[in-house]
Amino acid sequence: MSGYFPADAQIADDSSYAAGLYHEQKFAQAALEYEWAVFQAQGALEKITYLTAKAECQKQSGDFNKALHSVNRAVTLAKGNDSATAQLYQKRIFLHYVTQEYAMAIQDYYRLRKKPELQKEQLHLYALSRMRNYEDSAFFAALEQFAAMTHNDSLVLQVQEQFKSIKTLSPRKASIISAIIPGLGAAAAGKPLQGITSLLTIGAFGYYGYYAFTNGMIGTGIFSGVMFPLRLYLGGIHYAAVTAREKNLKKRNEVYKIIERKVLFTHLKHQTNH
Repeated sequence: MSGYFPADAQIADDSSYAAGLYHEQKFAQAALEYEWAVFQAQGALEKITYLTAKAECQKQSGDFNKALHSVNRAVTLAKGNDSATAQLYQKRIFLHYVTQEYAMAIQDYYRLRKKPELQKEQLHLYALSRMRNYEDSAFFAALEQFAAMTHNDSLVLQVQEQFKSIKTLSPRKASIISAIIPGLGAAAAGKPLQGITSLLTIGAFGYYGYYAFTNGMIGTGIFSGVMFPLRLYLGGIHYAAVTAREKNLKKRNEVYKIIERKVLFTHLKHQTNH
């Protein structure tokens, strides 16, 4: 790195050195050099250029949160410059998506409405963000647009078939089943061992409570036959609902990953052909 107040030529040398590091795949070092170039740059456009390059280095190294931070800094500097802001929004949609900030990705997609050509390039990520945000209707509406744009008529049907494979047990139903027969809701939600254990434990304590009552041990009977089994019973109802919810999410996420691969493959194929 050069002196504290370098000339423009020295800034250019530093950025060229950073670009060289990038091509050598030394992304962390390149990001540091670009940050130095940002510090030295005088104009906002220069700073935006170097911050964007730094974000690309961070993205390539897999540090998406830091890349998002760099792009956010660039967006702040680009206020009032619609063209630069739109380009940054386009980059930020991807970063929001990979950092699981799906609502933010959707917002940035709408911010690109004045630049339909850039917006169109991010339609696949917008659709997937809607899916990951559990907005099924909005997802299929966006997917139909994407399928039409990429001339893939079978894509929507394939995804609909994947959605049909999501067989879920509602948490409410699991709770009701467990209220009728302790442990059965957890078993139905994919936890048979816990369900059987719950049923046997409640039954064992209930029997011991009955034994205590019939032998005059009222206090022991109340605790062992009523209070403790009741706590297990209510806890089992709650556990069944939580387990059903977790199972549903797991199944959805498995299907989402398959759909995600289909959509991304279609996008890459479309880009390659055009």
